Amino acid sequence: MDREVIADPVYLGLTRPATVVGLPFNYVLFSITLAMLALMTFKTPVALIVFGPLYGFGHGVCHYDIRQFSIIGRWIILRLRCPNGWMSRGNIYTEWGSDK
Repeated sequence: MDREVIADPVYLGLTRPATVVGLPFNYVLFSITLAMLALMTFKTPVALIVFGPLYGFGHGVCHYDIRQFSIIGRWIILRLRCPNGWMSRGNIYTEWGSDK
């Protein structure tokens, strides 16, 4: 009664998040933004060296689970409070329930 689960490659490809050079798209945009901010702040192309360590860190975090930055991003947004939280006692993601 040993049954092998066969995963369709099309299904596996469609369920993965969009990636650029092996990292999720939202993390790549975040790291490029930080590199450009460093370029504008220090006004030298040497500041673009910041992108290398950011890429290495992201690759290390996403080595086992590609969705780590999505999970971390949702966790951060879930913890942020609404400006009118004193009235509604809610968070940005109200469908998750309240943190009490």
